[in-house]
Amino acid sequence: MSITVTPTNFTLGKVEINQSTNSFFTVSTPNNVTGVSISANDSHITLREGQTGAFSSSISMDLDNEEKDVNVACLPTSATLTTGSITVTYNSSTVATVSYTFTVFESLANYSSVYAKSIYARDGIFSANTVKIGTSSISMTEKGDKLNFSGASGITYNIGKATQIDDGRVNPLTSITVEKSDESILIKNNNQNSVKIDSDGSVRVDNNVIICSDVLNETDNDWKLEKLGSTTMALYKKVSGSWEQRIVFD
Repeated sequence: MSITVTPTNFTLGKVEINQSTNSFFTVSTPNNVTGVSISANDSHITLREGQTGAFSSSISMDLDNEEKDVNVACLPTSATLTTGSITVTYNSSTVATVSYTFTVFESLANYSSVYAKSIYARDGIFSANTVKIGTSSISMTEKGDKLNFSGASGITYNIGKATQIDDGRVNPLTSITVEKSDESILIKNNNQNSVKIDSDGSVRVDNNVIICSDVLNETDNDWKLEKLGSTTMALYKKVSGSWEQRIVFD
């Protein structure tokens, strides 16, 4: 039995005193385990499993051959706070210690708005979670790895990465990637490269192709071309709810 924690150290960057900021790490296992305990060792840190629910100083997590996110909320109350840790235990044994660092700056409550024609900075222009642009805004997700764009209409769009849409894990299991080197599109499903669309529009698959009238539902009279072995292919037709083999290609 093995439990993997990723990453085991991270930085929260610059945090305003008495203002919460968020990050996350993942816990995964190829086994079925219950009662993984995760505890914050510092009073300014609270934890939550996944993206919904309340934060608390400690949580208990069950995993069944899967990877789960642990959201971390940091609310520093002193400018002297700079480090901390989180302990992951199972069966009373420490699986991992997650360490984090950050710096705290004073409250901005007493500072007024700044108007300028141009702003130049060495370490970036904005460090806030949300940047307002006219009647719209761009904000960082709590996990800290994707951007949300909120238009004037109130509808929010997830921007994601510049060249990849993925499931948000540290090591994505499912993703759609634009390969700039050869102008192709690579689709990974369950950590396997399963579909590639070349620049000329040709599609490669590593298992089977189903041609159907409705891509969301398999129905009678759909066709499937499936790889049976290294040198054999078979053509199937859906009849009365079952796939019937029609032709085998050697």
